[in-house]
Amino acid sequence: MESGNISSQPRTKPEDLKEKAKETGRNLGERVGEAAGSAAQRASDAASSAGQKVQETARNVGQKVQDAASRTVEKTDQAISGVGERISSAAQSLRGVAPREGMIGSAAETVAENLEAGGQYLREHGIQEMMDDVGTLIRRHPLPAFFMGFGAGFLLGAALRRR
Repeated sequence: MESGNISSQPRTKPEDLKEKAKETGRNLGERVGEAAGSAAQRASDAASSAGQKVQETARNVGQKVQDAASRTVEKTDQAISGVGERISSAAQSLRGVAPREGMIGSAAETVAENLEAGGQYLREHGIQEMMDDVGTLIRRHPLPAFFMGFGAGFLLGAALRRR
């Protein structure tokens, strides 16, 4: 055994160490980059899948709401048509019991005609058409519509205050 030599392995030069460190750094960098890319791809796939599921769920919910609204409108139209039938029937009943002559007969016939027209309107028009007609009426006569709304609100407020 030699007296001055601690290790039997040859000494590594600093240049070799630098090169090895660079190579190890490159390898490590490549592995980290691959892992990051893979993780990013998985995250992107998961986000895309989640986005598609959210869109599908939103479409389904929207369709269900639309179907429910359609059924509600249909039922409302049927109920309004039934009210129209009853109003028309009331007009016929009024004609049957009211006198045909004189001032009372004339007034009864006018009321019966207006009831008949109202009943026919309710039978023939759906809720959407009625809302359109009310909107048109309000646009044509805004001031009277405002006062009617104000009066109805006042009466409703007074009625609720008494309770």
